[in-house]
Amino acid sequence: MFLSSPVWLLALIPWTALFIWMFRGERSSVSVPFLHLWRAELHAARARRSLVPPSFPVIAILLALLLAILVGSGPRLRSRFPSRPITIIVDRGLTMMPEARSTPTLQRANRALLNTFSASSSVRLVAIPGGQVLRTHLSDWLSQTLELPEVPIATDSEMERAVVNARSEPLIVAITDKTLDRAMSNLIQFSPDPIRNNIAIVSVGAREGASAELMVRIRNNSDLDKATLRVNSGALVMNREITLPPRGQEQNFFLPAATLASTVEATLLDQDEFPRDNTAWLARERAFPNIRATPGVGADVQRVIKVFQKTHPAPNDGTQVLVAPAQSSELIADVTIATLLQPLAASALEVAAHPVTANLAITSLANLSVAGASPNDWLPLIRAGGRTLLSVRDTSRRQVWIGFTAENFSATADFVVLWTNILNWLSNTSDEFVSNPLAPLSKDWQPLSANAQSSQSLGLWPGIYRSRDGRFRAHNISPAIFPTSPAAQSSDIRGSLTHTGAIDASEAILLLILALLLLGAFAWPSQRLTRPSRAS
Repeated sequence: MFLSSPVWLLALIPWTALFIWMFRGERSSVSVPFLHLWRAELHAARARRSLVPPSFPVIAILLALLLAILVGSGPRLRSRFPSRPITIIVDRGLTMMPEARSTPTLQRANRALLNTFSASSSVRLVAIPGGQVLRTHLSDWLSQTLELPEVPIATDSEMERAVVNARSEPLIVAITDKTLDRAMSNLIQFSPDPIRNNIAIVSVGAREGASAELMVRIRNNSDLDKATLRVNSGALVMNREITLPPRGQEQNFFLPAATLASTVEATLLDQDEFPRDNTAWLARERAFPNIRATPGVGADVQRVIKVFQKTHPAPNDGTQVLVAPAQSSELIADVTIATLLQPLAASALEVAAHPVTANLAITSLANLSVAGASPNDWLPLIRAGGRTLLSVRDTSRRQVWIGFTAENFSATADFVVLWTNILNWLSNTSDEFVSNPLAPLSKDWQPLSANAQSSQSLGLWPGIYRSRDGRFRAHNISPAIFPTSPAAQSSDIRGSLTHTGAIDASEAILLLILALLLLGAFAWPSQRLTRPSRAS
């Protein structure tokens, strides 16, 4: 037998005091006609203290109170509940890091579940972020959870959706520090202790030129008033003591940076409870644009765009290049592909020297079709038979016009070279220091910093990455916003299951009925509920 709510046993203390008081009884009362008769010295034998059983109604009331206390403590006749399906949703996101913080919470949940349910219970394990679902058993869900990678991104909305999607499951166990819907009767939550002292680098930026400097924005959620900031960039190593803003506030700090290498690392050297956001990186790179192809653009062109975007990732707030077909002379897109074409007799191609036509080896095209008219005042780069096939304009905005198609041209290397040149030319950006959010990278990239090597997916861990062609890319986490107070959780899993109706409480109900029957017997009219008398 075990007790699901042993805190109720504390009520045994006042019950025991009442029991002793009732069983001690009270002195016998004697009627005295005249008080002066008791002034003489009496030589009576001293009465020995002893327990005097009270009347049956009093005993019944004491027993009923004892049974009520036992009912409140939730006695059960078996140590574990039968095997049952359990859905465990585990948060492996940013605010549950590092592993030294989340592992004790996982172990505590494992002990509580194994003490409550059979080890053979089936478990549906949901990993957040990502929503990966694993089928396992209660005996080995913990080992599989510890093998899941940590992903330092915010999981608030995804965790909430996962719990809502599992609401029809018999039992949901959520392991997270997020505040969840406690109205769900089948939800049990385990949370780590909250982070109360943390200093974070919110963002970092660099400006080169005559007044070159480095900007580091820092958020202070600690009681510290000073910290040491270190900057590493090639041969440059600089330590600077800074005065932190008050708790809960942010502040920009500017440091002179005359010479910077291809990468920059800024680190807070002071120890806090969450070291993951104490370092941020910058990398010198070209800020490539986001390329969007509208409906009507051929699949062959879209394939080239997809490969280009994969090898030249663009920041979320980067510029946009629009590729669109056009049936009129309106040239709104960055790349306009003419669709009203006419066949042109075979003729030699005239290719002008330009970054867009660099490395092209074409001299002729089979089954060539061209547009009837080309834009005025644009620079023609490819001509055939006196007609313009491709032209560009470089004013306040770079644009490309394509007015031809040819049989099997999209299957040649020149097609890929031409479109790569077009997209590179439209990028029209110089190298600058850029910080990127966490995002997957292709196998063309490799991590350079030790932090980045901890991730099983390229780009999903903060640090510096380098491509095969020598380009650098910096990935940084978004600073964590931690709950200011511990999330509501179920430290007593058996009690929670009992109160939510997830298990059978028949034993406790039987004890309650018995107590009520005893109370009914106390109310018998002929009984007097008084303390017994004892000899004085």
